Amino acid sequence: MKFLSTVVNRPWNIKAICSTFLFLISFNTLGETFEQAYAPIAVGDITIFIPIERQPLVPPSLSIKADGADYLLEWRGDDATRFKLEYLVNGNWILVSDNILTTAYQVPISYGSTFRVSACDQYGCSDWRAVNNVISGELMINRFSKSSDAVQSGQNVALSWDVSAAVEVNIRSDRGHNYATYVGQGQQTFRVSQLTQFTLTTTSFGQSYSQSLIVSPTSITTNFSNAPEQDTYTQPLLDLVRIQNEHMLPVERALLSITLSNDTKLNIVPQQDNKLSRVTDGGDLLWTQVLNGFVANQPLFKPNPDGITGDLFITVSDADGAGQLCRISIDGSQLQCFDNKPGTQVKLVNMIAAPVLVGDRLFSVDADGNLYEVASSFAVDTFRSHGRIPLTAGDAILTSPVADPLRNSLILRTKHDNVIVLSIPSSPSMASQLFNQAKSLLGFKTITQSESRAKTVPLTSEDVVLTSQVADQLSNSLISSAKQEEIVLSISPPPSMTSQLFRQAKSFLGFETTTQADPSANLDVKWTKSLTQEEGK
Repeated sequence: MKFLSTVVNRPWNIKAICSTFLFLISFNTLGETFEQAYAPIAVGDITIFIPIERQPLVPPSLSIKADGADYLLEWRGDDATRFKLEYLVNGNWILVSDNILTTAYQVPISYGSTFRVSACDQYGCSDWRAVNNVISGELMINRFSKSSDAVQSGQNVALSWDVSAAVEVNIRSDRGHNYATYVGQGQQTFRVSQLTQFTLTTTSFGQSYSQSLIVSPTSITTNFSNAPEQDTYTQPLLDLVRIQNEHMLPVERALLSITLSNDTKLNIVPQQDNKLSRVTDGGDLLWTQVLNGFVANQPLFKPNPDGITGDLFITVSDADGAGQLCRISIDGSQLQCFDNKPGTQVKLVNMIAAPVLVGDRLFSVDADGNLYEVASSFAVDTFRSHGRIPLTAGDAILTSPVADPLRNSLILRTKHDNVIVLSIPSSPSMASQLFNQAKSLLGFKTITQSESRAKTVPLTSEDVVLTSQVADQLSNSLISSAKQEEIVLSISPPPSMTSQLFRQAKSFLGFETTTQADPSANLDVKWTKSLTQEEGK
């Protein structure tokens, strides 16, 4: 349709302009009615309205995944108001629907696997997008990395990613960067002029995962031209740094930058020389805490209800192979650490991976695969061991776990590029805890696993028990003959009647009986996937 309108741009002519514009506003294409789009062009006091072709962009991707008896379809189309979907049968395109208001659809698998989608608005419909992304397996972020630990201000940093089974990969930053793609592996450059946190978010058919990293324009140097005012929690190290004007040595992968509810930034800088600091956006030092080792991964922040205070949870490793699980307030105070394994004097081993929160339960894994739990309150009596993740020889847990609450799972990646999914261990029920407290208050003894376990009869290296035992009730003994000597054992006393009644009552009322997990036992692994083997296929 050809149309050209020239009018004089004066107040008395506005009505004529609008009338002319509305008179030829719609047209019909293949049974669908659309509005005609016009572009106004002004030259001096003359405005010309020129008809233009205007329709949404072609959806950049159309993803498909088999799900039982159905196909799941998902696409992108940010500037559309509806979508049309068709499938191919014997060379002919058959309409599924021309009024889909979302970017996802489910169809029977009998339709076949050849589909196309078009984005529409009031001005028309885009060209068709055929399926260009076939999804299989589980959504997973295998890698999100940066090309350099530090770049000059105003220079570019290259971010790389490797994501499995993604419908969309989006990279955003707290400085306004925004990039989206459906490609699972790639690299993109971004200009950086100040401390910037990039977050990769990937989605796939209702699932979503995120991972963040921080890029510093240069290694952070404390600026004392306007020296920060010392507060109660500022460490004496601040004076030393002011005198020597030392450069910090940040662990780049562990930098944390979060915007609090009052729009101030929480910038936490773990350092290679066993220090943890908080700095402003300009690099001014607020506080520094000296640790017993270095923090290798990003601290975990748990805000308080006010949104401007809270705690940091960190794992610490030293050069001697010892580890710690610690909590510290974001004002630098109240440092609290666990040094030993629960209930023992045995030192924790290196803890490289950062902890993860599931509700108020904090889980941490050491390099050997031992899983620990403590309440976010860091109460000593809540620190316990759940057992060990079975690892192959030479393998280790070095990256931070990810919690999947929907599947009640913890997802971990190992040094050898194996991905392990664990069931989140159940927590003791409140009723079980109350029963144990009541038994302790009333003086009833709880028989521990080690007390109730049968003991081994001490024999010489070549001796063996060959005859049946005889019970001597008068002396409360068991008499047996070994191959080389006679043995008399005391019979252990039975559990008290009261203890048995308590257990029976708990069972009758449906309360859970919880025992401390055997730290040497292997944990319940749902599945393991080798990324190296997958890449080699």
